Amino acid sequence: MLVTHDQLEAVAMAERVAVMNLGVLQQVGTFDEIYNHPANEFVAGFIGEPPMNFLTCEPFSEGDEVKLRAVDGSFAVKLPPELRSKVLNAGSNQISLGIRPIDVIARHSASNNGVGEIEASVFTFEALGEEGQLAANVGQNSLLVVTPSEESFAPREKIWLQLKTNRMHLFNAQSGLAL
Repeated sequence: MLVTHDQLEAVAMAERVAVMNLGVLQQVGTFDEIYNHPANEFVAGFIGEPPMNFLTCEPFSEGDEVKLRAVDGSFAVKLPPELRSKVLNAGSNQISLGIRPIDVIARHSASNNGVGEIEASVFTFEALGEEGQLAANVGQNSLLVVTPSEESFAPREKIWLQLKTNRMHLFNAQSGLAL
C-alpha cells in the first residue's frame, strides 16, 4: 500500500487507486476507471491535471432533443443519446456538467456544425511549450482549455469552445453523484 497525493506516482506504482476525501473513501478502481468514470464530482475534480471544469446547468427538452442550459443562460448544449437517458432518469432540475480541459477545443471562429459549441471570451492564455492553457469566460463561468502548442489567443478575444460531447461527465448538482 502506498499513500500519496501525487497522481503521477499513483499511476506509475499502483494497479488500483483509492480516492479519499476527509477520511471517507470516494472510489476504488484502476486509474482509467477513476479518470473515465468518476463516481462523483470530488473524484472528477481531484483526478486529472489540469482539473475538470464544472458548469451548473438546467436540463430542458426541445422537440426530441435534451439539452443542458447554463443557469446564467450563457449557453446550451445538446446531449448525445447516452447522456440524454441519464438526465431524463435522474429527474434533477440542476445538473453539473463536467468536462476536462483536454476535451474542449478552442477555435478562433465558429464551425459550421455548432454542435456542443459555446461562445466565449479569452481571459488569459499561456504558451507552455508542448501545449497552451487558455482560461475563457462563458457568461459567469470560467473554463480552462488545453490547446495545441501552435495555437495562440489574445486576452478579450471572442472565441468558440467546442465540447467533445462524448467526453462530458454529468453529476447531480445537489448530491455531486455521477449520473
